Amino acid sequence: MPKKKSAAPKKVFNAVIGKGTLWKSITELMTGDRITLHLSKEGMTIGHENKPLMSTKTEVCIIAKFSSENFDEYFCPKPFSVSFDTSEHNSFIKSSKKKVKLSITISEAGPDVATPGSKSKIYDLTLTVVSPPAEGGIAPESSCGLFCHEENPTQWMAPKKDVYRIPVTLPSSSFSQIKSFSNQESKKITIETQSHPKPYIGFFVDSGSTKKINKKFGRAEENVPVFYPDDDGYLYCAECEQYIGEDEDSCTCVCELCNSPRQECECSCPCGSSILLKECGCGSNPYEVVSRVYPLGALLKLTKLSGMSLRFYEPKNPGPPLKISFTAAYGGSVLGEVEVLINDMEEITKTKKK
Repeated sequence: MPKKKSAAPKKVFNAVIGKGTLWKSITELMTGDRITLHLSKEGMTIGHENKPLMSTKTEVCIIAKFSSENFDEYFCPKPFSVSFDTSEHNSFIKSSKKKVKLSITISEAGPDVATPGSKSKIYDLTLTVVSPPAEGGIAPESSCGLFCHEENPTQWMAPKKDVYRIPVTLPSSSFSQIKSFSNQESKKITIETQSHPKPYIGFFVDSGSTKKINKKFGRAEENVPVFYPDDDGYLYCAECEQYIGEDEDSCTCVCELCNSPRQECECSCPCGSSILLKECGCGSNPYEVVSRVYPLGALLKLTKLSGMSLRFYEPKNPGPPLKISFTAAYGGSVLGEVEVLINDMEEITKTKKK
């Protein structure tokens, strides 16, 4: 009696990316730990955390959200989540060229596949790269198979938008110039930003001596004078420390945008509230130069990006991480939005001491 043929593994997910370099650009940032995929009919969310040995605090968290509409093909009957190790994945994907097509397939693993002591379900994940054919030839194809583990489908979320100041935007070609800092002894980098009256961002690293090396884009401007009320409710200028009034000793500072006396200034606050700057009450002076210290290695990861525009969001107050966001796009193809969250050194040190 002939043997019964075994059923083919059940496919539970499949996606095709026309420009495989987009997947490569994002996942190359995710090294040293596991990558988590949250999959649904709506699309894919990739999550990754990096906890170096020097810290017990997550230094870098990467959240990438790709709509199903942005894939050439997309199949996901029901939502589920899996994770896999970065090492084998990245060693395969880094060899792919810019013009390749990438397909990602996930199937249920056979009954003979199990992890001792693990209750999580095991899946087979296959990455297939198809390169353009040489003239008169056949398109070459290569693939890599990985085991991945079922995960809790909890979505990863960045802090809310109102936590952050107005962003400073910098092309990745300019930002990549901080690669020159990689040969320095310092593990830290200071970032200065100012959104108004003109965008400015600066990067500073201790060179191991009494000097610093730096890379600046734009120039920081003087802060616009701000009024504060005293205990009795009277307003005084924080810059000249004089009260608003009619006498000769009252504040005479002018607005740096319109050059009018501050008490007559009608410039709107760039926070978007559409009211006067002096009356905004947005809790954060958007003209202030903000300076915070971050792990240098975390920023150097992003110098691998090319052809993208990076938006740097500093938090209004200490505590939340720096957010760097960009659109994953190449050659007219858009895959989705990526947010990179980097904790400052003060927050990392606080956690380390606990």
